[in-house]
Amino acid sequence: MEGEFFLLDVRKITDRERFHIEGSEHIWVGDLPDNIDLIPEKDVVIYCDSGYKSTIAASILESHGFRVSTVLGGIGAWLRAGYPVVGDF
Repeated sequence: MEGEFFLLDVRKITDRERFHIEGSEHIWVGDLPDNIDLIPEKDVVIYCDSGYKSTIAASILESHGFRVSTVLGGIGAWLRAGYPVVGDF
């Protein structure tokens, strides 16, 4: 499954530095419109804290022709499900 999609963290950098999902890349949602060229031409899976910022990011990327999905409930739901992260939360 590795390489089939681009995993994008759109949280604040301070949150990212504390912990993140392994293999994800980071672009803060506010910087995304100016950094579309950093997104590879593949499906994108987006996460944030709870889902709000990832929905905004999904809208931005969809307007540029990307196929996107979001992690429902964000990294909070990820953690509650017991999935691993890099760093301490």
